[in-house]
Amino acid sequence: FSRPFLGVQYQIISKESALANSVPQGAWVRDIVSGSAADKAGLKVDDIITKFDGQKIEETQGGLAALVYKHKVGDVIEIEVGREGKTVTLSATLTEAQQ
Repeated sequence: FSRPFLGVQYQIISKESALANSVPQGAWVRDIVSGSAADKAGLKVDDIITKFDGQKIEETQGGLAALVYKHKVGDVIEIEVGREGKTVTLSATLTEAQQ
């Protein structure tokens, strides 16, 4: 059985933390797996993923991982990120998670 894989390590930024630090709420990218879907899409360390396939990233809904697992390997996903005060939209093709 195959699982979809984006290839990021992240930390959820809560609504409270986002407001206190003047950053968007979402998944703060801490690391990117080389050669992964995230890497190929152009995600960068310190990006904040705010939307994944049109859905907002919220800690109460299981975060980014729950949204990734709703998809299949090969799905093309639109990712909206906050980067240096701007909003950037990227496109990623999910790969298969290594066992």
